[in-house]
Amino acid sequence: MKDTLLIIAGIYGFLFAAFHLCFWRLFLWQTELARVSAINRGVMQVLNLCLTYFFVALGLITVVDRAEILGTKLGHHLLLALSAFWAIRLVEQFLFFDSRTWRSAVLSIIFLAGALIYAAPLFVT
Repeated sequence: MKDTLLIIAGIYGFLFAAFHLCFWRLFLWQTELARVSAINRGVMQVLNLCLTYFFVALGLITVVDRAEILGTKLGHHLLLALSAFWAIRLVEQFLFFDSRTWRSAVLSIIFLAGALIYAAPLFVT
């Protein structure tokens, strides 16, 4: 069961990487980012690409290194950190976005799912 949860976590990471690669088109960045300063435009795109890499790397790690994640203190700390990452992202959804929209509600559920997916292997027997 724990192995399956880590595979799901890896897929979750890969899906978020794919989602982030769609940001340029989804959010019309070619026109929208033209309205901000060059430094802010660069920061937005660099942060997005770094997050994309982060999600791919974590997806690979959680799929390939399941035994190490489940069998070591470092692996458990990694799962806690990733669960906290998604919990923090959930809180930020309410702080920085209009939580009354259906899109925000869907994203909130997805971020909560991420927090639970990464925490679950620590508590499932």
